[in-house]
Amino acid sequence: MTAITAQTLNYAEAFRYHVERLPSETYRFHLPQLEEAAYEAPSFAVGRAVLEERIIAALEARIRAHKPLPAPSRPHAGEGCIELSPTSRAKLLLIVTANRTNVYPAELARRLDIKPQEVQRILRLSHATKLDTIGEALRAMGHKLLIALEPLDERPERSAD
Repeated sequence: MTAITAQTLNYAEAFRYHVERLPSETYRFHLPQLEEAAYEAPSFAVGRAVLEERIIAALEARIRAHKPLPAPSRPHAGEGCIELSPTSRAKLLLIVTANRTNVYPAELARRLDIKPQEVQRILRLSHATKLDTIGEALRAMGHKLLIALEPLDERPERSAD
C-alpha cells in the first residue's frame, strides 16, 4: 500500500508569503496560495508571529466550505515560506483523509469510543491536539501515522568518486 501524504493528496503544507511595508508604517502580509488570509500587522515581528495562525484559520474556512486546499508551490524571489508545525500537518492529513474516505465525526467517535464533541475538537485544525490522539484517530480509520526525516538541503547528493 502506498503512503498517503500531502504530496500524494496534492495540498500544501508550506505557504509562500511576501511582506509589503505600507506608508502607515504597518506591514501587509500577502499569501498567494491563500489570498483570503492577507492581513496587516503593526510590525514585521508581530506579523510573522501570527502567520501560521492566519494560515490555519484560512484552511479551516476552506475545509468548512468544502473548498479545495491550496496546491504546493515553491517560493518565488523575494518571498518567504512558512511550514505548518508537525502537529498541524498531521491534523490536516487526518482531516483530509476523513473527508476523502467519508468517515464522519459521529462514526469516528464510535470507532474511538469517545463523545462526538471530542471528535469535533480533534477535527478542528485550530484546536490543540496531541500527536498521539491524531495517531489514534488515523488508526481508527485504518491508517498508521508515520514519522520520517527528510534532509533540508534539496540538492542532489554528490557521488563519492
